[in-house]
Amino acid sequence: MLYYLVGWEMTEQPTGEQAAPADEQEGNWYVATLIVRIRVEGHNQREWTCDEQIHILLAPNEEAAYQKAMQIGKQEEQSYPNSDGKIVHWEFLGLEDLAEMWGPPTDGAEIRSHLFDSRNPLRSVHRKEDMQVFRHQRLRKSKRKVFDIINEMDAAHRMQSGHKQPED
Repeated sequence: MLYYLVGWEMTEQPTGEQAAPADEQEGNWYVATLIVRIRVEGHNQREWTCDEQIHILLAPNEEAAYQKAMQIGKQEEQSYPNSDGKIVHWEFLGLEDLAEMWGPPTDGAEIRSHLFDSRNPLRSVHRKEDMQVFRHQRLRKSKRKVFDIINEMDAAHRMQSGHKQPED
């Protein structure tokens, strides 16, 4: 069972035209979660690599926020040849969620909360060196290709999660 919460408390909050805008001239702040699929031509994939992107945006109402999020998603679409000469496609699939924030973003503000049930919640906790900001730091110091590092991290995640390694 999944619940989504934006802000600190789960209470009934006015939205849209009922809500007072954060700034009369600018509108309200929203959190949009976009899903982009990464597809490589010629690969028969049983499991897709996807990019879950979380964006904050300012819009006068829910419909404008939705349209803005969809436009951002369309801008994420691109195609390019990889190092093997195969065409890589980034395809915007749609929105996973769109939620109104309970105020403007500030230092340390919670922009999204995801409540979930788990038999082993420690599986969701990662070591410092496995966090994205520190992986990028290691990558800058390393001469290895990004693709190799991503594959290593994916294999480690699969082992930690108890998933079988995909066959080539």
